[in-house]
Amino acid sequence: MAPAAQTRGMPSSPFRVVIAGGGVAALEAVLAFQELDPDRALSVEVIAPDTRFVYRALSVRDPFGPRSTRAYDLEPLVQQGGASFRHGQVAAIDPNDRLVTLGDGSALMYDALLLATGVARQPALPGVGTFVGPADVPAFKSFAESLCRGAFHRAAFIVPPGPSWPLPIYELALQAATRLQASGKDAQLAIITPEQSALSMFGPIASRAVERALRDRGIAVHPDSYAESLSHGQLRLDMQGSVLVDAAWAAPRLVPRVPAGVPTAGGGFVPVDDAGRVEGFVDLFAAGDVTLGDVKQGGVAAQQAAVAAEAIAALAGITEAPEPEPVILRALLLTGGEPLWLRADPASETPSEASDEPLWWPAHKIFGAHLAPVLAGLESSAARV
Repeated sequence: MAPAAQTRGMPSSPFRVVIAGGGVAALEAVLAFQELDPDRALSVEVIAPDTRFVYRALSVRDPFGPRSTRAYDLEPLVQQGGASFRHGQVAAIDPNDRLVTLGDGSALMYDALLLATGVARQPALPGVGTFVGPADVPAFKSFAESLCRGAFHRAAFIVPPGPSWPLPIYELALQAATRLQASGKDAQLAIITPEQSALSMFGPIASRAVERALRDRGIAVHPDSYAESLSHGQLRLDMQGSVLVDAAWAAPRLVPRVPAGVPTAGGGFVPVDDAGRVEGFVDLFAAGDVTLGDVKQGGVAAQQAAVAAEAIAALAGITEAPEPEPVILRALLLTGGEPLWLRADPASETPSEASDEPLWWPAHKIFGAHLAPVLAGLESSAARV
């Protein structure tokens, strides 16, 4: 599809904003609009295929204790932010006519659209366990219990190539190793990763702190390594031979969910500028995992969504155009013992940090300037999944 000209017709009143998706980016945008638009000049509608927001980042803790993964009903969250909610699937977008078509064939117009449809998570390698979220907790719990009984002597934790968020596979390895040490059993655990060093995206100081935590728990790291296949206990590595394993788990391969009509680039992800605007369009935006980029994380998605919301508000004449700043990468790394707080801020005097104390507040697993305080307030009433 040829990009639309950088002009647009007269907007409606109120200015109609459609948000496609119901994850972190969508909710952060809703709450950002609420702050940016106190006079309700915007009409914001969220269209999502799910009716609940699952706080997936907490699921890595579930195999090792009581369930901590939480789920929130989407509609009241969206309405609390001053938007309306529609349960449905965005099937296609016509950016030239500013038209959204849903899976049931219905259509609606928009003045600005924010695509926050995320990714599908698929197995990375045949024969290797894939940890995606709550549905995989029983299988991983069974693996961890077998490991602590001495049933497995060599286990690998794999980061697949391509855009990803590797932190959960590190958390699973660290927590399993902590349990293994407490059990008195012995096994060889290893992380196989294409990264140059452990969680190198956080910079050298944080990466070294992660490597210390891994070393303290007896976990070896094989950087610059690509797992290709698992067959008869041999995990084949690209140009590095193979290693013997009794069990292996991997982070999922990420496949972008992009409605028809939206331009894509490498790997099918959506290219955007610093304001979240899809290349070639003035009123089509995208944020979160669906966008082109190497790091796929809720905190990054929230920052992208907040900037895109500000750019949409500027398009509606409510605010000034945003001046995007470098993305700050924040993560709470669960270890089975004291957690590590990691931060990479390219604009800071300390661009790489690691601490055993919170480096941001509210101290949530996913940082979103608007979303984290709301989730903190709802935590006691959330459903466990």
